[in-house]
Parts: sequence; C-alpha cells; structure tokens
Amino acid sequence: MDCLELNIHQLILSDLAVNIGDSKDDVNNAGVLTAIDLVTSQVETRDVSTEETEEQERVFMPNSRVQCNIGFAELAVNLPDIHVNETVPVLIDILRDIPYIDFDHCLAWDDWALPDQLAFATVSALLRIASSHPEHREAATCAISGFVSCIVKMLKNGGSADILSQFAPSFHGLYRAIISIPFQWSVKEWATLSAHLNSLFSSEVVDGLNHLLSDVLRTEEEDPEEVLFIRTFLSRYISRGRPLSGYFIVCCVIEAHWTILAQALVLQSDVQRGRTTEFFEAAAANKAWQTLLHESVDTSSVDDEYVQNALTTTTESATKCFTNLLIQIEEMDAEPSEDSYAWETMSESLKLASVCSAASRILDKQLYSRVQLLLSDESPISDNLVQEAALKSTAILVRNFPEIAAKMANHLRKFVTSPLPIFEFEFTPGTRTPPPLVAAAKCLALCIDLAPGDDLTLSYMYSLLNHIAATTSKETYESTTTSRSSLDDSADAATLYSLETGLRGLTEEEKRLVGISTISVVTRLALEFQTEEVTRLTISMLLQRLRTAEPTVEAAIAYNLVDLALEAPAGSFTDIIRVFSSINRSANPDDPRFSNNMVLAAQTRLARELQRRPELYQLYLMELLTLFSDKGVAIQNLAISNCQAKMEDMTEQLASLLLPIDALLSHPDFEVPPNAPSSLIGLFRNMWFLCVLFQFTSADDKDQIAMSWQKPALARIAMKTPPIVLEEAHDTIVSDLEYNPVIRREYAETVCAFCA
Repeated sequence: MDCLELNIHQLILSDLAVNIGDSKDDVNNAGVLTAIDLVTSQVETRDVSTEETEEQERVFMPNSRVQCNIGFAELAVNLPDIHVNETVPVLIDILRDIPYIDFDHCLAWDDWALPDQLAFATVSALLRIASSHPEHREAATCAISGFVSCIVKMLKNGGSADILSQFAPSFHGLYRAIISIPFQWSVKEWATLSAHLNSLFSSEVVDGLNHLLSDVLRTEEEDPEEVLFIRTFLSRYISRGRPLSGYFIVCCVIEAHWTILAQALVLQSDVQRGRTTEFFEAAAANKAWQTLLHESVDTSSVDDEYVQNALTTTTESATKCFTNLLIQIEEMDAEPSEDSYAWETMSESLKLASVCSAASRILDKQLYSRVQLLLSDESPISDNLVQEAALKSTAILVRNFPEIAAKMANHLRKFVTSPLPIFEFEFTPGTRTPPPLVAAAKCLALCIDLAPGDDLTLSYMYSLLNHIAATTSKETYESTTTSRSSLDDSADAATLYSLETGLRGLTEEEKRLVGISTISVVTRLALEFQTEEVTRLTISMLLQRLRTAEPTVEAAIAYNLVDLALEAPAGSFTDIIRVFSSINRSANPDDPRFSNNMVLAAQTRLARELQRRPELYQLYLMELLTLFSDKGVAIQNLAISNCQAKMEDMTEQLASLLLPIDALLSHPDFEVPPNAPSSLIGLFRNMWFLCVLFQFTSADDKDQIAMSWQKPALARIAMKTPPIVLEEAHDTIVSDLEYNPVIRREYAETVCAFCA
C-alpha cells in the first residue's frame, strides 16, 4: 500500500504540473495560484549558510519530500513567466543538494529511482528555462557544471552502497536529461563539462565502479538487509538495460559528451521552449546527430586554446577507450557480455572522436585509419552496432573533410559488395533492411555527392548493378546480352566477365549474400539520390533479375522493389505491380511456396504503405482484383483438366490475395465511389463470385481452408465494395452468372453437386 500511495503522490504532482501549464496564460486564476502555492510550499532544500567544504555532511530526506522536489521541477517549466525569477534559484538549490541528500532505501518507483528522477527533472527544467529565458542561462549552466563536478567526485570517492543506490542513479538522471532535452550549448560550456567528465575515463575509476557490487556483497553478514536492497535495486536497473557498472557509466559519459558538443557546433532551430511537451528518450542526441549528418559544423568558436585542448584530450580519451576494449575483446574466447556495454561504448567512442575531429578542423589520422579497417572484410569486429557507428562517423568526417570523399566512395563500394554476415537478411515477418546496409548506403551516397567529378552517380550505380548481374543470375554468361541493352556500354560482356572472374573465389552462398546486400544498397542509393533517371534504371535492372534469381535473392529484390515503387514514376510503378502479379501467377519452381509467400508479402506491404501515393490506389486495386480473377480461373481450369489434382494449396494462395486487397481498402482516405468505372465494378463482382464459388464466405467452418483472419477481412472488403448490381441491369442471373468468364460451368456444377 505504501508503494501505491507514493506512486499516486508522484502522479498527482506530475498531473498538477501539466494542468498548470495548460492554464499558465491565466496568471490570475485562483485555482492555478492555489496549486502553485501547494507544490512550492512543500519544497525543501539544505541550509548552506555556512561555507561549503569538500566533506559536507549528507542530510536525510524522506521520500515524500523528494517527490515534492521532483514535482516542483516538473512544475517549474510550466509556471507563468512572472514566476521565473523566483523559480530558477530554487531549482539551482535543489540541484546543488542532490549529491548531499541521504535518500531513503526505497523501491516504490516504476522506471527510475528517486535520485535518478530528481536529477533528471531538475536538470531538464533548468535547460528548458535557460532556452526560453536567456537571462538565466549562465546561472543554469553553472549550476549544472557544479553538479557534474560534485557527482563525479562522489562516483570516484563515495562508499560502495551509496554509489550504487544514490550517486550512480543521480548521474544517470543527469545523462538522461542531457541526451533528451535539446539545448544550444556553447563550446566553452562543453569544454568546462569535459574537464569533469574526462576523469571518468580512467581505467582505475572504471575498475573501481565495476567492483562495487563485490564490495557490497562482502558485508552481507554484517548488514544482510542493505545487501538485499542493493541487489534488488540493481536488478531493476539491469532489467531495463542499465547495469550502473563502470562500463555503463563510461558509455553514458561518451554519449553525453558528443551530444553536448554536437549541439554546440550546429544551430538549434527549434529548441524546446515553454511548457513541457511529450518526452522522447535521447531526442536531443538523435536530433543533433541527424543535423551533423546533413550540415558541416560551425567551427567559428573553437579557436580558443582552452577549447582546443579539451578537444585534444577528449579525442585521446575516446580513442584510448576504444583501443582498450578492442584489445580485451581480441583476448577473449567469447563475445563480451551484454552488461559490459562493450559494443555500445565502442560505438559511442567512434562518434565522439569524429565529432571532436570535425570541431578541431583536423582530420584525425588514427580515427580515419580505424574506420577504414572497420569498414572492410578484414575488420577485427563484426558487430552491427560498431560497424553502423563507423559508417555514421565516416559520414561526419566526409561531410567536414570532403577531400576524402572520393577515396571513401571507392572503399565503401568494396565494403558493400563483400560477403559480410552483418548484411544478412532474415526473411521473417517484419523484415527490414539491416541497419548497417542502410547506413552504408547513406554514407556512400554522401561520398558520391561530395566527390569531385561528373556523372559519378550513374557510374557508381552501373558498377553496383553489374555486381547484381554477376552474383544473382543462374546463368551469368547467358544473361550478359540481356543486361547489355539496359546498361549501355558500361555493362557489356567484358565488364560482367571481369566481375565474375573477381567473384570466383567466393562460394555460392557468399555470392548470394553479396547479391542481396548489393540489391539493398542500390535501392537505398536510388532513394537517397531521388532522381527519376536513377530510379528508373534501378527498377529496370531489378525487374530483369527478378525471374532469373534464386528464391532468397528473388525475395530481396521484391522487398526492395516495394520501397522503390513508393517513390517511382507512375509508369515504373505499373511495371512493378504487374511483375508482382506475374510471379504470383507462376511461383519460382525452385521453391514455389516460399516464392508465393515472398511476393504476397511484398504486395501486402505495398498496399499498406501506399497511403504516401493515394493517386495510385485505384490503379493498384484493379491490378489486385484482376490477379484474383485470373488465379480463380486458373484453379478451375486445372481442376477440370486434372480431377486428381490437389487444389488446397492453390485455393489457399487465392484466399491469401484478400490480404493485400484488404490492406489497400483499409486506408481511411480510400473510398470507392458508387459511380466507379464499370470495369472496376466488374472486377469487384467477379471477386465476390469467386469467393462464393470457393466457399470463402461459407458459414460452415468444417473442412474450410480459410484461416481466422479471412472472414474479418472479407467483412472489411464488403464495407468498401461499391454496388455490384447496377439498377438499370436486366436479367442479371443470365448476363452476370451464366455467361461470366470467371466462372467455369463444369467446375461450378461440381461444387454445386458436392454442396448438395
């Protein structure tokens, strides 16, 4: 019950803050003023009238008071502007006190512990207020810097139990605020914070933090309740992927480092101001990084020697951190454990080093060599996260040092055409392009864009498309003449023969992997370049390879054609959906079930995502309904010609076409008008005739092939079906049923006899 009461208390305070924010313009509202007084009167801070010392006594604060301070921090952002001058000093006092609060042993929290919540709420409030009220910026940033200095000292010198249950959570709250709340930091503010944070890179500090739990466990006989509390406390953080270990703290330090520096180097156009908006974890970090990927950094304010020294020191720390972890991993017999945060820390180290290099305007040769090694088939690491970070870091370097663009473009072309396991597709529900492939394509597109020379885009596209031709065909030599016509002189037989010769050292499985990864990269490049010529070329080449590829490559092509269809000109869109229909009619003989499922998945995904192209709704609907009719007729013809044939699989495939039809008609903005073209009404009519003929609409579930999704799908389709019997029509039974080309009389009579 105590747990419930504490949570309700916190919820009430949080809701009060939001409600006051909604009414902040009404400064004379009695209810608002009463609520403000209620929350602010409960705030409690230490008396620091005496001179502060390094070894100040920590003061116990009950949970209810801590929650009131959290509530005030949440309220502060939503208060009317007339209260800001009184609010900021209180927030500064609350933040100053956090390292000196002796928090109660409490597990009555949902996501994060109270020290964590208090640090996050207070730092967030100060950052938001400083953004909207620049006159308080210096006081706010100085308070945050002081808090960082103090909490870092506590992490290095505090008692084991206190660090694990109070100081580390407080630092985590600070970290969450920094990476989540956008703020226009200055490079000098970053340099000041880096002086405190860099001390946590020390291997002695990291080792000490890693052994804290062991130190606590040694006291189990003396204080079993404390040990049980620490165990339970840490297990809750671990369950959320935050082990509060030395490795994890260093990872937080690095991410906070580059988030602050990145925001200092780019202009923040829409920093959060005013009342609290919806919270997104790591919003500031994500936004700052995306901005860096699209803009060169502003280095006008980094000439200061203090800042340059901070950049040098931080780069060295990040590089050393990566190197130490790499050495440890190479000495291990197994992959590092998840709670070591090794991959995450190495990834963030690369990002930090690249941002520092861009800020200093000096290309870090060690970093440049390292990313080149990581982005090769000789990489000492084969981890998605690290290699994706290497690609993103390369993009930052290329953006700010364009002289390396041409060299990196060639390097990345070799990288994406290497048989690496990180590029492996898994054809399961929810399949998506592997993140390293997406990052590689984006980085390669940037390199091509910034490299000097004319027509580089088409040159690289032809080169990669030739790789597809050389790796995905069942008979490469015989397909050379077919490829030549679409690839002009760049894809002649000699080129394909040369590529085939270079691929001879690869196994068939490795060639398949190279083909799939190249298909994805070519697609992403076409989407990045957004030129009609490149898009048409890519679609044309992929469509050529579709029917000569083995099943998994065929699946990869179909998946990527969906992405291209959503951006393609109408003519190319029509080509894609017609090829999909052709495959659906006659599946790949090597694996017909996989082939049918593959194209059905592509057709359904295209139907779901076509809301981006509403002008193509009707075109795609007519294609799907035509396919449904054609398959229905084919099943009847086969049943008539071979009465021994098993029709269950074909009937299931016909029923499965209801999936993309349902997905397409389910778009809220897609309404088939009552006066729809007669051709469309006829297709709807034929679909329903076939549904009845194959008993998809039967109320009797006995021996019914349809799955549980089928009847709800039919109901939704029926809701969007226009009237299929025209008012002016005469003798509908004869004209629409007896002479309907989609109903074969012999088959219909068999069904009727069976039902009778």
